[in-house]
Amino acid sequence: MGTREHERLPVNQRARVQLADRQALFDLYLKDISRGGLFVETDQPFALRSRIEITLEVEKGGALQIEGEVVHIVTREQAAAWGCAAGVGVQFSDLDLEKRDRLESYLDGVRARLDQELGDAPFDTHIVDQVERGNRRGDLYAVLGIDLQADEVEIEVAVEMRTRALAALLARTDVTPQLRQRIAGAKNAAERAAAVLRDPTRRGSYLFRSSNLPPEQLADLVARWPGVRAEVQRQWEQAFPANAEESQRLARVAQQAFEKKDGAGARQTAALALKKNPFLFELRDALRTWKE
Repeated sequence: MGTREHERLPVNQRARVQLADRQALFDLYLKDISRGGLFVETDQPFALRSRIEITLEVEKGGALQIEGEVVHIVTREQAAAWGCAAGVGVQFSDLDLEKRDRLESYLDGVRARLDQELGDAPFDTHIVDQVERGNRRGDLYAVLGIDLQADEVEIEVAVEMRTRALAALLARTDVTPQLRQRIAGAKNAAERAAAVLRDPTRRGSYLFRSSNLPPEQLADLVARWPGVRAEVQRQWEQAFPANAEESQRLARVAQQAFEKKDGAGARQTAALALKKNPFLFELRDALRTWKE
């Protein structure tokens, strides 16, 4: 997803949304909008990459119809866990010059209303506080407000939520220079966390170096993510070469025992190998079949 190209502005306006491949119409609330896309609050079952048409009342007596594509989804369960709205992120796909000019005029109006409305609203810095606490501890997951179990999709959604929330704070006019500096620092910390956790190799290296989990539990955690687990295994074998060598020897003995129909011997030797190195994922997978 990368660094956001367009400023997102918080809004609370109804919009009509229609799926491109059927007649169903929904009157939904926008939560934010930019030149590149918008976020619609809904728990309707929109599919990822589905094509939709959005109708916005952008000026008195007029409407703007824009086609777009659903590029991310926040489910009701995810929204409850993260304290945000359920909905879908939509990327615009057909902005010709006329539509772009009308959208720019609409966004100028949104900015003007924000300047007027947000000046006296109470300021909530809990997201900045949360990011700063996580950053001080070196906890990249806390920076994004997720736990170690988060998968790739959950990480992407968390990055989106953090980015949108911090952008909304920066859009306010009642931000002191000191607070604006804190928000910018939180934004940078969130971007650094996202860069690490989005990359399987860097995430594996981070988990190996920073996790307080026992090795067996860490192995269970990363087993479902091939790129992450490969890096954790590499880091472990580099840190404990003697254990790695002995575990590989035991794994070969276990495989030989299994091929000789000695199931009990194979399972017993495999268990010894995994005590030496719990990150032998191929042996873990084989041992499950040997037990069946």
